[in-house]
Amino acid sequence: MKPRAARWFLAASALLAVAPAAAQVAPDDAGAAAPPTEADAARESARAHFQRGVGYIEAERWADAITELRAAQELRVTASVMYNLGLAYRAVGRNREAMAAFREFTRLSGAATNPEIAARVDAYTRELGAGLARIALEIEPPTARVVIDGAAARANESVEVDPGRHVVLAEAEGFASETRTVEVARGAQTRVVLRMVPSVLSSRVTVRAEPPGAVVRIDGQTVGFGTVEETVRAGPHSLDVSAPGYTPLRRTFEALAGQTQTIRATLASNRGVADSPWFWVGVSAVAVGAGVAAWFLVQDLAPPYQGTLGAVTDAVHVGGWR
Repeated sequence: MKPRAARWFLAASALLAVAPAAAQVAPDDAGAAAPPTEADAARESARAHFQRGVGYIEAERWADAITELRAAQELRVTASVMYNLGLAYRAVGRNREAMAAFREFTRLSGAATNPEIAARVDAYTRELGAGLARIALEIEPPTARVVIDGAAARANESVEVDPGRHVVLAEAEGFASETRTVEVARGAQTRVVLRMVPSVLSSRVTVRAEPPGAVVRIDGQTVGFGTVEETVRAGPHSLDVSAPGYTPLRRTFEALAGQTQTIRATLASNRGVADSPWFWVGVSAVAVGAGVAAWFLVQDLAPPYQGTLGAVTDAVHVGGWR
């Protein structure tokens, strides 16, 4: 266990109240306390999830902490829950979600926030903001439905994301689905251009590259890593595969409308090993419909950026639960 942050935070946690500390139970006509209500049960369940989440933060079991605090959040949103959730998200590199949690903490705590706590949260959010990346989307047609990592986006906008690999999916009626896997660096912006192909003109190509983390580019555009299934317009195309420590390969291929083909590309180590052959495996007349989604095998992910402030475990304890 790392030393926890200053104890002043626990004393200050009492300022995080956004609701009365305990549910009030009105007496019935006989003067006895009314039975617990459904709201009382939900509150106690939220408190239990909250307490377990705090314990997991102190043990630096971040994934378990997120699970418990999300459960508490679903039952009852408080400033204490959001602060702790921000700590846990930040520790695992989910910067965008951490920023959202800290901003919600600030909104809920309002003017009652201790200045020292406010300064700490401000430092977190500034650091997290500097650690984000952006994906600039250029999608045609602009009416396409666009999803990044399962979250809806608009066809032509710049989206804030965490550093690392992300999957962009675009679908539109009458067009073959398009997917891109992109890798964006901390503080950088990556442009994703998708010119969707009408279904009647589309062809499907699957590239199986070795090593699995090899970058695959078609017509100069990065389309994924390792194994990639891509929809292209019928006609000639260029294919480039590269990876650090390996000799890059470049080939051309012809795509036929309504057909699929698979290309296996094994990169040779640049440590004196001769180039490995490419294998073209069959062409089958399988129609490529608009509803068929491409997919990528994503692996070799970089570790999350931990920032300059270190992993912090100054969770709000029971005294801060409101």
